[in-house]
Amino acid sequence: MSRRATLAICALSVVLVMITLLTCGFLTLKSGQNEIDTSWVGKLDEYLNEAKPYPAPPDSWDLSDHFIHLFEDGKSYLVEYSCGGTNLVAFLENLADKADAKIDVTINEGFLDRITAFDKVVSLTYRNQLISPSGHGNVWFILQDNLNEGLNGTVVLAQTINNEEELSIWAILK
Repeated sequence: MSRRATLAICALSVVLVMITLLTCGFLTLKSGQNEIDTSWVGKLDEYLNEAKPYPAPPDSWDLSDHFIHLFEDGKSYLVEYSCGGTNLVAFLENLADKADAKIDVTINEGFLDRITAFDKVVSLTYRNQLISPSGHGNVWFILQDNLNEGLNGTVVLAQTINNEEELSIWAILK
């Protein structure tokens, strides 16, 4: 098959996937699950308004065990870094623990790149997964879904399963 034909088939596949996503919806909760609780988004916005993003990582960042970043309008801002728990870290860890409804969709690093480029997202990154009280790895909280994929109020968890990092989308149900 020629390169042009291969590219045409790939483009057609992408278009068909997009049509399916637009007509069927991107995310579907497993059967029998309720509505997604997005009430925490406002509280997290309050925390972010109180925080003053750092223009660049400070010299002491290398001693920190976690980092909180805000992704908005295609830019990344370091919001907080610390060696100990803060109110914002406790709030985010509590949210990650409450995420109890797994969304039936497969995601990858490309998905994360896209949502952090276009949506309003807060990430909680641990230097070492063993530091995380829940044992999960990094967590992304989607505050605003600018791509209209049904992601408002969802949480992306990175977990190590069989020595491989697995990404999954979770929701807190009402």
